[in-house]
Amino acid sequence: MSQWSPAPHEGYLPIEDHGLIGDGRGCALVGRDGAISFMCVPRFDAPPLFCSLLDRHRGGSFLLAPEGLWLSRQHYIEDTGVLVTEPRADTGVVEITDAFLLRPGARLEVDAPVGTGELVRHARVTQGSVDLAVAVLPRGETHVERQAAGWHLTCPRQALKLHLTASRPLPGPRCTLSLNQGEDLWSRMRWSERRGADSGRSVSRAVAVLFMLAVINIIGLYLLAPVVKRELASFLEFVRARNAGETTDGDEDQESVKTTAQT
Repeated sequence: MSQWSPAPHEGYLPIEDHGLIGDGRGCALVGRDGAISFMCVPRFDAPPLFCSLLDRHRGGSFLLAPEGLWLSRQHYIEDTGVLVTEPRADTGVVEITDAFLLRPGARLEVDAPVGTGELVRHARVTQGSVDLAVAVLPRGETHVERQAAGWHLTCPRQALKLHLTASRPLPGPRCTLSLNQGEDLWSRMRWSERRGADSGRSVSRAVAVLFMLAVINIIGLYLLAPVVKRELASFLEFVRARNAGETTDGDEDQESVKTTAQT
């Protein structure tokens, strides 16, 4: 949406008020309010890292927006997947640029990893001055640890480790920075899968496959039961008829022997 529109302060943004970014294997939705409200990495089928799109109270998000926001617009840089969001506050305007980083020469049509596992967000004040709210709040329990180069977040629910760095000191994963016209903030979030996550997922998938096979077998037996019963009944009837026929033949032979003896 390239036209200025009122930015909602409560409830949920319509899906058309979001832009999509990604690296061919993971993706994120960025709202006109400056929040990443849905993000699945390192794959599309991974548990959501941020999910306020569906649950604004507990879903988590990555917010980068000026306080007092009342208008905003969005557009892509021409011929790219780089998204630009412009929130307008009472005191100024911010230009937020979002993108997943790709390897040099990467081609998304090739079935091979092309991303570097990083999200870059750049906020620049183009007019006035703003108090910029920064909040990295993953879904579920998160262990936060301060490091010399930024913040380290461990997300057990998603089996991910996040490393958050910025061009300005961040007091925490949730803070507010005062910026004037021309000043900016670069933030970079890298992710990696926790050691043992793959084996854990493999075991879970193996259990799921075995369970599904068992269900399929049970359903198959249930569906085949009438057929089996019918065939078994036919077979038993055939056996009874055959036994009855043999008995009749035996009686006739005995009568023949008796008649011959009398003669």
